[in-house]
Amino acid sequence: DRFTLQGRLAQETRFHQSRVTLDKGGSVVHLSVNSVSHALGESEIGIRTRLAMASGWTVSAQTSLVRFSLTPNPLLEREAQWGSDGRLMIGRGLGERAFADLQFGHRGHWSGGQGETRLDLTLGLRPVEAWLFLAQSYSAWGRTEWSAYTWSYESHRVHLSVIAPLNEGLSFQVGAIRSAHSDRLAPETAYMVSLWREF
Repeated sequence: DRFTLQGRLAQETRFHQSRVTLDKGGSVVHLSVNSVSHALGESEIGIRTRLAMASGWTVSAQTSLVRFSLTPNPLLEREAQWGSDGRLMIGRGLGERAFADLQFGHRGHWSGGQGETRLDLTLGLRPVEAWLFLAQSYSAWGRTEWSAYTWSYESHRVHLSVIAPLNEGLSFQVGAIRSAHSDRLAPETAYMVSLWREF
């Protein structure tokens, strides 16, 4: 009851488009270069331990081994980078049909120079027994480096989704993710679907 093994394995496909404008003897030429790269994405395995549980509150700690995804340009980096993620998790049931969850942690590369502090918030509501609505926010404050350059960044994303039953033990999730604020990171808008299997 106290321990949960968790993991994630991801495969990434990245599309990159570059546009170049050349001036050749007064004639303007527009060039477009497209590339596609495939790589094992950010994957992890870890263990979560329940530290305390009382009056509807649950406090847990989690530590994970992380394999970071490769750079989109395979000519710059071919070796996998490793690191760790540690976080404190506090959850509380709000009556019989709602819950709230807070996760605060730090994720960093063992090679140094890069690290990210994270704050994840979740509010879950069950209007009926089998349906679950999730309102989540993902915040990150970090530092990264490329070649001789180092810079800090900040990102806050909002994720709204609904999980509906398909049949016994199988549910379907659909949702949208949007950046509420980004500093030195590209703003993000994304849509997601997933299958949940209970076993």
